[in-house]
Amino acid sequence: MEVAAILADHLGCWKLVGSHEVRIDEDIVWFRNHGEINLADQKQFYALCYAMYLQWGYILSLNDVRDLSTITPEARRALNDEMRQQIYPSYTAIYGANPAIRTIAALGQRGIRLLTGKIFPIGFAKDEKEARTLLAQQRILLTAARGVK
Repeated sequence: MEVAAILADHLGCWKLVGSHEVRIDEDIVWFRNHGEINLADQKQFYALCYAMYLQWGYILSLNDVRDLSTITPEARRALNDEMRQQIYPSYTAIYGANPAIRTIAALGQRGIRLLTGKIFPIGFAKDEKEARTLLAQQRILLTAARGVK
């Protein structure tokens, strides 16, 4: 499926990816995670984020993980493999994370840094409003890095 079609399918409306809800609001891909993230989910998330990169030149991800239970080992391995190949200009704002999810994210971020020498930028927020503020700040940096006003 071409990039425009992938993005148009999720623009302004919630779509299901497994048990998770996903939508696109302008240059933000918004995930509401429910239950576990498995390998099939992770592959679809990655495809959507890659389409956002092709469209915008960066990826802004808003993640509501209040109902996320876990990420399967296969999904974590796939994410690590993807990150080893390429980390795109991006920022992920996460809200609703419990201590276990924060730990998994921090360990994943450290692992990627050790394996690639690159940083996968994420931030934790107490709620959606704070997460969107983080994304707005990062949008300025990401567009400046591309030379876009």
